[in-house]
Amino acid sequence: MHGDLSENPVERELREAAYMRVFGPVVSVFHEMVPSPVHIDVYRFAWDEPRNEHGYVTGGMSDALQPEGGPFARIELVFYAKTHDERYAKLLQTFAHYPWQTGASLGPWHTIPLGGYAEVAVGSPRFAALMFFPGVAKPETPIHLAAPLASFGIRYLSVVPITAAELELSYKQGIDALIERFGQVKFDLAFDPERESVV
Repeated sequence: MHGDLSENPVERELREAAYMRVFGPVVSVFHEMVPSPVHIDVYRFAWDEPRNEHGYVTGGMSDALQPEGGPFARIELVFYAKTHDERYAKLLQTFAHYPWQTGASLGPWHTIPLGGYAEVAVGSPRFAALMFFPGVAKPETPIHLAAPLASFGIRYLSVVPITAAELELSYKQGIDALIERFGQVKFDLAFDPERESVV
């Protein structure tokens, strides 16, 4: 199922320690139950007021190389949310295998349509696709620069659900047009299934 494994996979203890230094204490870990050449867990973090958010970060995806991933051959995924929902961890575990199931790598500003899976994935049929933002784009120190991980060349992508209208705008006018709209409304990457479309 997976392609080439990395020559230098990150030891789980090292990755977890780096995550805790950057994101804070781990609230829980969603362990992958299906045996696979690469074991991918999802770590959950929570931040109190004034931030009042939750974060989910994959651990283990970067132990395999994305097909034709270039500088993003080794990646991990991040998902921010206003409220905790276990479906978000499942979402990350599912899409963490996407590159090797489809042969298509994930990279900055890529989109993947959700179709009828939207309700199950994020709790609302209003969100037609996932968009992948480069980096963690939140108050955290850039995780790929964290001293224990920097030498591994791991990159991070933030997963952001977008509406059908937002997806259509990105198709018709280009991704820069959608990013400009996000900037105009001070778009928050922390997912809220009730958020209004920026289009």
